[in-house]
Amino acid sequence: MKLGKLHPWVAAATKTNYCNCKSSSFDSNCNTCPNPDGFNLCNQPYALCTSAKCDLVSGTPGDPNAIYKCYCDIERGCSMGTQACNTLAPFTSNGTQYIFSTYNPKQLNQGYSLVTCPASGTLINCLNKICTVDPKDPRKALCYCSPESSGGSPWIAVNKTGEPCSCNNLSGATSGAFSSTVKFWQQCKNINIMNFH
Repeated sequence: MKLGKLHPWVAAATKTNYCNCKSSSFDSNCNTCPNPDGFNLCNQPYALCTSAKCDLVSGTPGDPNAIYKCYCDIERGCSMGTQACNTLAPFTSNGTQYIFSTYNPKQLNQGYSLVTCPASGTLINCLNKICTVDPKDPRKALCYCSPESSGGSPWIAVNKTGEPCSCNNLSGATSGAFSSTVKFWQQCKNINIMNFH
């Protein structure tokens, strides 16, 4: 499958010229600005599932209550969630380390690109989901995520630039969620995600 071109609603999410910031800007100055979507910026370790591939571990394909295990990277610095930062803080229980999946667009400055996936693809939502730190590799996390309906519309994912993308069982965001995210990073961090596409 060819990587899709971005739809007009993605390009329309940004009309202002913002700085093409260096990657370090993604992780500093974690000050949240007022926004209608309830996004928060947290400065703490987090699981980054932006480009995660996922496997079905409970339920059946098409089941809205299915659970998918996604393989994510552990990062530190600013990330965006829709819950309070203390709720999303890493913790340890009974010897197991837990961490939460939140969002940072830094991979778009690290050899990854935005892709448009068809409505028929399986969209997996990992935002705010709980994860376990891989005991064999503390740089990785296993996150337990849920399928999300795209409302019959194309949706957005991130894929390694130049590599095939199946758009099935892939972490991503609906068009509406992506547009809100673009606006939030512009307003709060002066980072135009679309500059990195």
